[in-house]
Amino acid sequence: MRFKSGEEFFLFNNVAGDACVLIDNKLPGMSGLDIQERMIDQQMNLPVIFMSGTSDYQDVVEAVKKGAYSFLEKPFPMRKLQSSLADTLANHQRQTATRLSEEDAKFRLEGQTPRQSEIYKLSLKGYSIKHIAKLLCITPNTMEFHRSNVLKKLAENSFSELMAQEIDKRQ
Repeated sequence: MRFKSGEEFFLFNNVAGDACVLIDNKLPGMSGLDIQERMIDQQMNLPVIFMSGTSDYQDVVEAVKKGAYSFLEKPFPMRKLQSSLADTLANHQRQTATRLSEEDAKFRLEGQTPRQSEIYKLSLKGYSIKHIAKLLCITPNTMEFHRSNVLKKLAENSFSELMAQEIDKRQ
């Protein structure tokens, strides 16, 4: 989609799938930096690439500090734009996957006691029951009790499955 102004862009609210916002910093009405700021305020999780032929160094720094993936100086060849779009979308997908993984881990830990949370984290690192029990100064039986409660709360069968899921998320 192409918009004539920032105001027109914000009237459109049907962004689906992989998308990237290419913003000219010098637009009539809202500037590119104003658009980026409003996107941040509205929690629009879309990657941004800036372009301009007249922006000064401060504009570039401000855009990048606020999360722009790149700033293209006009005129630029189409292959540079294509490359920037591909890199931006790939980076955005990686960052989104990392954020979702972190949110999932936080959700998993919220319903657990502090002790269960410790045991969950140490178990995912691959430590044995005896080793964790020794680290936490508890008996292996107590350790087993806490581990089984963690698995029940997470509706999982084993820590091996949890570890496999964690490894899959990181690849």
